Amino acid sequence: MSNVFAGAAVLVSLMALYFSHAQFRLNNRIRRESTQPYVVPDIQPRAGGSGLLVFTLENIGPTVARDVEISVAPPLKGGERDNWDERIGLP
Repeated sequence: MSNVFAGAAVLVSLMALYFSHAQFRLNNRIRRESTQPYVVPDIQPRAGGSGLLVFTLENIGPTVARDVEISVAPPLKGGERDNWDERIGLP
């Protein structure tokens, strides 16, 4: 009978070890992700009610985002001007 209790105690101990390790990994992931920069792209109407849309990038993380690369498919087009890309210096 004591062997059954000892086996159950070992089983409960192993389960507690597994769940505590899983909690430790989750806490490490949360800590690591909380220190990462987050860059959020958004398209908003321009202030003043002009009807134009403005593409913005915002860094909402606690640290500065570096080496940010942006790709938009299909490419954005300037509405009224045919030579918009040349005016802002795009290739």
